[in-house]
Amino acid sequence: MEDKDVRTFIDFIKGRFWDSFITYNKLIEQKPSVAHLLEFEPFSFLYLLLFKKNQIPLLIITVHSIERMRYANKAKDAVSYIQRLIYKYTLCKAASMNASFVTHYQHHKNQLLSLIGSEFENAIHIIHYPCPEVSIVDFKKSNTSNKLLIYGQIREDKGIFEFLSDPETKNLPITIAGKIHDTRILNFNYPNLNIIDKFISDDELTNLVSSHKFMLLPYVKTYTGGAGTLKDSIAYGLPVIASEIPIFEEVIKTENLGFVFKSVNEIKTFTNTMDNSRYEILVSNCSDYAKKYSWESMRKQYFDLYKVLIERAGNQ
Repeated sequence: MEDKDVRTFIDFIKGRFWDSFITYNKLIEQKPSVAHLLEFEPFSFLYLLLFKKNQIPLLIITVHSIERMRYANKAKDAVSYIQRLIYKYTLCKAASMNASFVTHYQHHKNQLLSLIGSEFENAIHIIHYPCPEVSIVDFKKSNTSNKLLIYGQIREDKGIFEFLSDPETKNLPITIAGKIHDTRILNFNYPNLNIIDKFISDDELTNLVSSHKFMLLPYVKTYTGGAGTLKDSIAYGLPVIASEIPIFEEVIKTENLGFVFKSVNEIKTFTNTMDNSRYEILVSNCSDYAKKYSWESMRKQYFDLYKVLIERAGNQ
């Protein structure tokens, strides 16, 4: 059976507004001393501002991305712009309520500071987004040539279409695996390009990782999301080739997990000069990073932060 996204517009409205309304009503009844919003949703957060009688002494908000998504479609881009204004207003309002924030990257912290004001620097804490726990397989890369894997949801905002439009990509051995939301990509018929347009299971991803030498993240500079695919790749011990985006540079360059390119022609130069010993170092570094930044590590950092903030609130 073909995988489909079964969410409807009604589901979207229900989750965005009605479910949030019910949740915040429960908060009013229970009067918690601490509330942690793991996913900041500005529209639902407005309920906190409406429910004046609900005073939460300690509010913690995890912010996964700061900048708004940009679209070629003018209508969609206009909606994104309006959402951005509401997003900024609610974040600034949360800061004025003495909320504490968590970001997963120093770059996102800097962006958040530019949005809410540098005076809130001590209110923002960095907890690295973890790598998933996967069964590491001793992949044999000798027969994979320099095959590159692009994996995940293939959306317009990632800029993969623009990357493939560069003539230099025609000779790169690339597999794109994931649900293709940007259907323009289906028009490419390069001989070295393999497109798998479907949701990928864990077993299928393991097979793809075992048959490719690098994960390729050629995202456009205006990309605003996090880096879940980056962490997936690191967890599998698959080195990463990524475009020059601050969150990629922050992880890949600092930890030596792959290569950050400025222009497409640098990719082939990098892969052609990669010998086995250098490659094994990258694989080892990926393994070390995945162990250091695990889900267990993130949980510990969160609970340590809770302890510090609750003690600080109690002393005020």
